[in-house]
Amino acid sequence: METNMKKILESIRIVDIICIFLAAALIFGIYLFTTPVQIAADGERIIHYTIELEQRPQGFFENITPGAVVLDGVSATNIGTVVSAYALPFREPVYDESAGIIRMAEVEGFEITRIVIEASVDISDYGLRIGSYLLRVNQNIFTRSHDFAGAARVANISYR
Repeated sequence: METNMKKILESIRIVDIICIFLAAALIFGIYLFTTPVQIAADGERIIHYTIELEQRPQGFFENITPGAVVLDGVSATNIGTVVSAYALPFREPVYDESAGIIRMAEVEGFEITRIVIEASVDISDYGLRIGSYLLRVNQNIFTRSHDFAGAARVANISYR
């Protein structure tokens, strides 16, 4: 009995052990990439998300009324209600000849309009679904309302 165990241990090489660990790592990696990540229980949830409309005329945000319904620009489905709107300075990269670098400079007469929207989203294993979009930060979405319309970048998502 002892000699059989000795023969087995002598026949196992370091290469065999490495191959077994690599096979286990490969199986584990396939498992991780093929199973969806559970972010929350399925269902609906109220969120606030902020969109940015760039290069709008100065004072544009004052025309946006809280309570206005926002529609998906593609499928015309409701994607929320405006909570508030505010402006940030619009900046563009400008070459500074004296320093030899590119700086961000404010552009007079334009602003970045940020709109906070409250919405009911469907939560699944794949993300937050609103209208025809899976909502993600830095994603461009097409929106329209009686106050504004256009492509907007999602700047922030917060749960309430």
